Amino acid sequence: MPLDNFDEPMFGQIPDSALLDVFKFSASFYLKIMQRSGNRSSIPRMINQLKVFINREPECGRWLLQQFSHRDILFESVVENSQREMRKVVCGLLYASMLSVYNSERAALNDFFV
Repeated sequence: MPLDNFDEPMFGQIPDSALLDVFKFSASFYLKIMQRSGNRSSIPRMINQLKVFINREPECGRWLLQQFSHRDILFESVVENSQREMRKVVCGLLYASMLSVYNSERAALNDFFV
């Protein structure tokens, strides 16, 4: 995929069976490498791509929430992170994940609480 065309969703090139694996790799790359790098110019595009994955496939959001259920990851990414903007970005990804999972499991909640 050409870099000048990065804003366009790339789902036509990814088989459905590989969407979750591509998201896992992309999210891990962002959280472990990109967020700590000095190059901030490509972060908004990466976040938009991650949100597109999360909105298209609730399993991506479920995986991200599961990763952040580990205390150490949440603590490092949100509490110990000294960069306010990066904390906001991580919280935005978590919020998008929560919305996606909620929308896909809304009917199951009624079964649980009723």
